Amino acid sequence: MKKAIVAAGAVFIALSVGTYVFANGTMIQDRFITENLPNQQIDLQSSDLSEYPSPDGTKRVVLQISQVDPISGHLMLVPEIRWSDGAKQRLDISFLDMNEERERQPHAIWLSDDKVLLGGKLIFDTRTKETVSITDRLSDLEGATAWTYRVNPSKNKLALIGKYPNSAKKVIRVIDLNTMSAADVYQYNEAKMEPQGVVPALAWDEHDRIYFDTFQGEKPVVLQLEKGNVRLFKENAATPQGSPDGKYLAVFPTSNYYSKKDTASPETKIIDLHTGKEVGSASFLGRTIWSKDNAYIGVQGMNEMKVWKVKPDGTLDTKLEKTVLPDNLTSVFFDGHFLKYNTVENTGKDVKRNAVSIPLN
Repeated sequence: MKKAIVAAGAVFIALSVGTYVFANGTMIQDRFITENLPNQQIDLQSSDLSEYPSPDGTKRVVLQISQVDPISGHLMLVPEIRWSDGAKQRLDISFLDMNEERERQPHAIWLSDDKVLLGGKLIFDTRTKETVSITDRLSDLEGATAWTYRVNPSKNKLALIGKYPNSAKKVIRVIDLNTMSAADVYQYNEAKMEPQGVVPALAWDEHDRIYFDTFQGEKPVVLQLEKGNVRLFKENAATPQGSPDGKYLAVFPTSNYYSKKDTASPETKIIDLHTGKEVGSASFLGRTIWSKDNAYIGVQGMNEMKVWKVKPDGTLDTKLEKTVLPDNLTSVFFDGHFLKYNTVENTGKDVKRNAVSIPLN
């Protein structure tokens, strides 16, 4: 579980975060992964958690901590827009930083230089200062919310998985981010073998096909959805994670996800969606991150990381077999031909974020 320490009126983040335990005793931790953090050391405001610059670099979303649950340590976040000229606007919206039962969602996704999707709840236009609600399109779902959401590579569609109230039916809903029209593209029954607290995952490819995980009997599978038609993409697999350009998919091979029956070794596989072939493998389970230009792919485990360079033919070439990551890590991201990570240092008076760069050439 994520914990926070409150001292002298300031909020400091202790990096004991969501931990997942697999049948063979392997553990991975759900750490912050934000690709757009500054590369130099900076002093954080006491309530700032992370930030997401716009594509043109003229503005950024800064997530601020508004509340800390003293028992669970979960954080309530409020986004603030900051322009390069010093102007600021704090938005009237808040959302919970994901706990260990949920797949971490990107809190801020820039759809263009001006529009940003925040917490999966609304779209804010930084030019007109107008907001468009996503939540209004979810009012018929249980809790009026989605478990999982992802934006497609073209950034004009949002896919989400929700559940109908008092029903075993799950639904994949797609929202057109230009017209804001919503359509349910697939419904399926909640699996009897689905472990409590495990949230379904989904991903897009470059042809707007959707990949999601579920169960067929006791077998975890990743399915591919295209224009209402579903086919088996990979059996004995779970948690699809797509690259920004939709050309690669990372999955966890498993014989029975989150079950004591699972005898598979923990690992992460990278699949080329053009050929369907495995092009990379990390010998540990972890969260996959991608560089903005899709030139590098990394898998982050609890205290280690493996990095590949994407070659012109689409195959992967190992650049870092394994890199040890520090315990006080807050984020890992790619910046050009560098792997960079940030750490937090509590000096007793303030919190400083330090950056480390590892060349990949």
